[in-house]
Amino acid sequence: LRLVGSEMCIRDRGRIVDETIRAIPDHYPGISVDQYIIMPDHVHLILALRHIGPDERQIAAPTPLSNVIQQMKRITSKQAGISLWQKGFYDHVIRNDEDLANVRQYIRNNPLKWIEDKD
Repeated sequence: LRLVGSEMCIRDRGRIVDETIRAIPDHYPGISVDQYIIMPDHVHLILALRHIGPDERQIAAPTPLSNVIQQMKRITSKQAGISLWQKGFYDHVIRNDEDLANVRQYIRNNPLKWIEDKD
């Protein structure tokens, strides 16, 4: 019975993380969520920065991605009632379409890797 309760707790926390990730563009208009996966003990997330062309005026300075991640962690932990995250995070700047395709594929395949690693 404990396992079932733990799974429900993980699902509830996963739902909180999912809702918070989906809301990022609402709070940071220059940032969109390209793709993500919520795993039992980590998250993979691609955030895209909107390119400001020479004819467009940027009203405010862009928010550093570290602030976006810190805010996401703070909100989810507050809603869950416990700290869900480690202090740091790993980031990688995606610079071209090939790299983007590789990272997207890695994210899509991550649940399969999780299952294989558990066996």
